[in-house]
Amino acid sequence: MKLRELVQGGAIGKPIAAIVHEAVGWFHGATYMRRWNRFREMSGDMLLHKGCHTLDIINFILGSYPTRVAAMGGTDVFTPRPEAADYCRQCSLTDECIYYTDQGEAYRKRFYETAGPQVLPEDYCVYNIDKDTTDNSSLVAEFDNGMRLSYTMTMVSPRGDRRMVIIGTDGELRTDMHSYRIEYMPLPDRDTELIDVQPPPGWGHQHHDMALLMHFLDRIESGEDPEAGIQDAWMSGAIAFAALESMETGEFVEVERF
Repeated sequence: MKLRELVQGGAIGKPIAAIVHEAVGWFHGATYMRRWNRFREMSGDMLLHKGCHTLDIINFILGSYPTRVAAMGGTDVFTPRPEAADYCRQCSLTDECIYYTDQGEAYRKRFYETAGPQVLPEDYCVYNIDKDTTDNSSLVAEFDNGMRLSYTMTMVSPRGDRRMVIIGTDGELRTDMHSYRIEYMPLPDRDTELIDVQPPPGWGHQHHDMALLMHFLDRIESGEDPEAGIQDAWMSGAIAFAALESMETGEFVEVERF
């Protein structure tokens, strides 16, 4: 919310560019390869399933929507390894594989803290299990306010994070969702201001799922028109679908409105 206030309040002038890295942690990323998310038919690809949240945040911060997008992506990490078995319990490479799981207590605890209260997946080999999702993607998008976005998602980061740089005609804002700190660098040659933002209570999805739920209930209670919220939800997914189409065609794709 603070970042939105700064951008829409004119702290950096007219926004002209944004650079965003969706850094999915290596452990978290691997869990998707053992679950239904690895199939586009079910998840729409990781760019939709995971990326739509960050793309929604960008739209919210800017108060603007993307109009066209071009994208590239592929599966370059979790590719088949003939020397590995189909299941961890059958594999001879467990000592050297960072994705090995013995399904023990430590793994279960980390899985539930990362992925939430879900059914523990089988000990599938993350390399050899069938999949058709991308595990890395990049896109460029143009927004209706004239700003241009460069977005990349990877699934092998040492630590899960969202990193953002927003550049305007009068300065720059940098932030990440690990530190909850905003660096405000106004022009010309002024000192950088550090703005600490208090994170919401809870952990993992609890942070923002609860905030979304409370906002939804507040709208019902106040009788607000939900049309804007529906448009926001639509556009967070529409840019991902357009990006996936661009990956197939190699061309810019227009982002459809609701």
